[in-house]
Amino acid sequence: MKIKRAAALILVLFLTVVSASAETAPRGAFGELAQDKYPDEQLAILDGIAELVSASLTTEDGMVIEISQGYYDGDRVVIAYRISANTDLIVLHEGAPEEGTEWDQVVEDWIPGDLNPTGYPDVDKEYEWLNGKGQRWLEFPYCGIRENLILEDGTQLDFMAGTDMKLPDGTIVGWRQCLVPQEKAEQNMTFRLPVFYGRATKFQDYATFMESFGHKYTAGISFTLCRMEKKTPDGE
Repeated sequence: MKIKRAAALILVLFLTVVSASAETAPRGAFGELAQDKYPDEQLAILDGIAELVSASLTTEDGMVIEISQGYYDGDRVVIAYRISANTDLIVLHEGAPEEGTEWDQVVEDWIPGDLNPTGYPDVDKEYEWLNGKGQRWLEFPYCGIRENLILEDGTQLDFMAGTDMKLPDGTIVGWRQCLVPQEKAEQNMTFRLPVFYGRATKFQDYATFMESFGHKYTAGISFTLCRMEKKTPDGE
């Protein structure tokens, strides 16, 4: 009898732990951001109530921008997004890139030896390769989001809040919020998130460092959200 009671108690404790873990485990990027070192309290709430969105764009270089969650209550829209890491897509070369590259930044007397490891594999890979010796260059794809959402009629909604966070593997997760004009608010609304992407080059010419973020393209990710009952962190 004691063995059965002990087994039953262990089962109850196990189920309690599983239940608690399920309640605290993040559903998406909102939840991951809520666990950051300096979180915004509304993100944990949004993680539990936001719609799960499956809208993404894959660039020709293989990077992915995904909108994972969205919340719309008639007054505001908040989205959570994820940008895949480009660590495995960095290509290293000896020598110099082809002539004609327009450099966005040129730094002379560049000494990278004082740079400490960052813990991010993409950045550390660059630091390790561009070590201030000889001529070396690397290229990699990059992408990001613009500063607004666009409605179906072309109205632009500028972001008024949000931030992003880089994960240890180089993936970026973030959130953005903007207001929806009352005259535009509908029960179901389709939004378009403008994004940009391109290919970057970084060149170490002995003690001179140059970088270029060229070949920039723009596109958009469309997604639809249903109007939800308004909920705020303070319960108003």
